[in-house]
Amino acid sequence: MNFPLLKQLSLVDVTISWEFFHRLLSGCHALESFYMSEVRGKGCLRVSSRTLRSIGVRNAFKEKLELVIEDAPCLVRVLLPFSCYDDDCVTLRVIWAPKLEILGPLLPVASKLIAQGISPVMSANWMRTVKVFCLRSSGLELNAVLNILRWFPHLEKLYIIVSTHLCLL
Repeated sequence: MNFPLLKQLSLVDVTISWEFFHRLLSGCHALESFYMSEVRGKGCLRVSSRTLRSIGVRNAFKEKLELVIEDAPCLVRVLLPFSCYDDDCVTLRVIWAPKLEILGPLLPVASKLIAQGISPVMSANWMRTVKVFCLRSSGLELNAVLNILRWFPHLEKLYIIVSTHLCLL
């Protein structure tokens, strides 16, 4: 597939193979914005795009979704709206996104973030570029929140979504 002029792509409520997704994405040479919601597939979603600036992922299924950002030099924003049944329904790994500035919302539990591939050792370079960060919390894990904030030394804006019905392990 080849969509050389396509700038925005949204996938909603579809079942696809990640191999097909990768072919679709690699045929969109001008893609700047990608959003997916309720997308089912096996394996891991790998994103490599020289033009992509924004990614939004919403997963309300019980199936876990893994998003790996391998090579996205223009990526500025990764939004993960939380509508999952589980707290860890989306696994995020960022390998190369040197301009990433906006990230979240994520859970502040350090073990969950490390499991999501976000750790201060592995991802120190891209974490330094994040200026806007959003956490969601039950309000009970203040120490975890403070530990996570140390990973993002150049934050300019911090949003914390407090929900009393969140059940964290």
